Amino acid sequence: AEDAAAHPAARLRVRLADRALRQTNPLLSVLSLLLELATARVTASQVLDLAGTPAVRQRFGFDDDDLERLREWTTAAGVRWGFDADHRRAWHLGGLDQGTWREGLDRLLLGLGGRAWLRSRFDGALGALERHLAETPASMAGPLPRARSQMPREAGIAR
Repeated sequence: AEDAAAHPAARLRVRLADRALRQTNPLLSVLSLLLELATARVTASQVLDLAGTPAVRQRFGFDDDDLERLREWTTAAGVRWGFDADHRRAWHLGGLDQGTWREGLDRLLLGLGGRAWLRSRFDGALGALERHLAETPASMAGPLPRARSQMPREAGIAR
């Protein structure tokens, strides 16, 4: 009897429709970002945004300081966009490696592996990059060589 006296709207099904599935599932959000990157220029901000997603932060143990350090390294290494010169071909800039992730990671690895050699040859001319690398925790430096070696070659990227 109470159901019959209830307002008719009480029987309506209500669904929350203002949130996309990728907003409610953090892994789908990361997957969506990765799929977008597969056909994108792969800018520094896109990759750093990916690193800042909750799922990636949790997986790699990044805290706010780690993300800020990654931003500083990316800037100091001169990374702008593109995996490498081959990846830039889709935008008619093949052969130009300057500002790519590959070149930036090479700079970081050179800084990590050869600080003494660099100091003796360039007498501190690397400035900001050398300062950032001097504070590199081993937990963050470890994945850099693997990331560099696993970067897509030429045909692995959808354009």
